[in-house]
Amino acid sequence: MGFGSRARVYVFLLAAIASIAPSVLAAPQSSLNSSSSPYAGFPSTFSLFWTADAGVSGFVFSFDNGSGVFENGSWAAFNSSNFTWANASRPLGALPGTLVRWMEFANDSNGAWNASQTYLLNLTPAPVPLPLNWSVSSSCASQPVNFSSVWSGPGGFSSFVFSVDGGSGLANYSATSFTSQNGQGYAYLLKRLPSTAGQNVSWRVFAFNSLGISNSTPLESFNTTGCAPANASQGSNGNGTPTPVTSPSQRAASSSISVSASHIGITCPYTTFQGPLEVSVNYFNNGAYSCDGMTLEVRDQTGRALGRNAVSPAGCSNGRAEFYINATSTGDYLVTAFASADHSVNASCSTNYRIPSIEINRVPEFSPPLAALVAIVALGLMRMGKKFE
Repeated sequence: MGFGSRARVYVFLLAAIASIAPSVLAAPQSSLNSSSSPYAGFPSTFSLFWTADAGVSGFVFSFDNGSGVFENGSWAAFNSSNFTWANASRPLGALPGTLVRWMEFANDSNGAWNASQTYLLNLTPAPVPLPLNWSVSSSCASQPVNFSSVWSGPGGFSSFVFSVDGGSGLANYSATSFTSQNGQGYAYLLKRLPSTAGQNVSWRVFAFNSLGISNSTPLESFNTTGCAPANASQGSNGNGTPTPVTSPSQRAASSSISVSASHIGITCPYTTFQGPLEVSVNYFNNGAYSCDGMTLEVRDQTGRALGRNAVSPAGCSNGRAEFYINATSTGDYLVTAFASADHSVNASCSTNYRIPSIEINRVPEFSPPLAALVAIVALGLMRMGKKFE
């Protein structure tokens, strides 16, 4: 075969290789399917991870919201990299139990298309916050008390609202503080009760989860009582009615729930007139009392947290931890002890701190009556002196 014939064969082979090269590259491939939410009546984001040898170009999302018919969305461009995520958000149907189907189509930079498999999503009812426990720490008239509640619900909590009627109608208050951890939420409100004993107080708590769904505790009520100047704060087991005051010298509170056989008790003085507040905490964990593994939070009557520097350890005696709290102004304070590993294990007590006023005692001045007496005596002595001259 001559040179010219061989050249024509080479050209033909190169052309054939060029024509089949794109087909050798793999078409787009998908994996790692996911959906952000299965809750009926709420939006969900559907995701697939796409790869392509020639670079992914774009995708089409196809969705069946329970009607039995797929509806294709518009083609959306990728950034033509070799791998990327394809995400699409759609509102889900309102009926729990509906079977939703979805899939995606993607093409690469050479125009090759591929389809993912069809994925199924069974719609479930949206979660509603469930109250586990609610209590008020004391019924003592004119005293600051702790309204608290513990909730359960997946997805966490966004806010809590306390509705309290002390005699002038229900009024709403934001929680003094709340935490959301491991599917549980804990919220409390520090509020002073009416000053009159026998006054009926009604209250309830509203909880809102991350989806905006709310629920409330039943409307509870109790009558304020006249208490000794010092009293013990206490809890209840979900009925909103305080237990009787048992100690006339201290306000003590213990957590009203027990998680994993752990519980916390905390004791506050009724009033401290000078120097640091001193509180003591009993933390029972894993079958023994411990002075470690707890966190203290202190808030004033406006709900402002004092900060970590306001609390300092004061020692440990027989498994009972002592703490000093450096209050900065006269007023009521709420002290809450949390188990560091599980904030649903907690207890609170309220206390009052007063900075005594200081009066400066002035040195008595020489009074006018005394000065007049001295003058009279001096004048008499002068006259007597003239008489004996």
